[in-house]
Amino acid sequence: MKEIKVAKKGVEKNQFKTLINVLKKDGLVALKTDTIYGFSCLASSSSALKKLRQLKKREKDKPFLLLVSDLEMLESIAFLNLAQKKYLEDNRIFEEKSTTILLKIKKKLPIEVLGSKNINKVAIRLPKSRFLIKMIKELNEPIVSSSLNLSGKENISNPKEIKKIFSQENGIDLILNSGICRRRKASRLIDLSDLKNIKVIRN
Repeated sequence: MKEIKVAKKGVEKNQFKTLINVLKKDGLVALKTDTIYGFSCLASSSSALKKLRQLKKREKDKPFLLLVSDLEMLESIAFLNLAQKKYLEDNRIFEEKSTTILLKIKKKLPIEVLGSKNINKVAIRLPKSRFLIKMIKELNEPIVSSSLNLSGKENISNPKEIKKIFSQENGIDLILNSGICRRRKASRLIDLSDLKNIKVIRN
């Protein structure tokens, strides 16, 4: 379990390169997102996703959330019509508050992401963090983002606690330590798959 300490000025070039290399090699990373600390890995990495599910003791049929770099990447995964786009723009969904949206799946996604073949919606977020967007663009594919905790337990806000709780050898490949995260709340979650029946699942 390797750890990189991030300075206040942000992730350095060599640190960024290390992070990208770990993710490209199907690694599992713990890092601070635009909301809280989370686990991240490539959405296409079956091995990393299996490890993540086992590490968190997460239910087999519970899907993971995806982070994308832009609307173009989002549209490659999920259906987004003109009315939905207008709703996103008019309500500044991705601008004013960190928000995850549920949309109907367009592209076939790995079963490890969805958890079940019966799931027809995917949770996607366009993060507010420039660093995360840069990372996803460099990888050229969506990443999975899952809260840094054991399923059902409180999220870890202090990186020093990570090694205590997740001590398995075959666990986290890299910790990006950006200091204590003061925020405890995950992103807002809205089901936009049907504009006639919009549901705020988590506010």
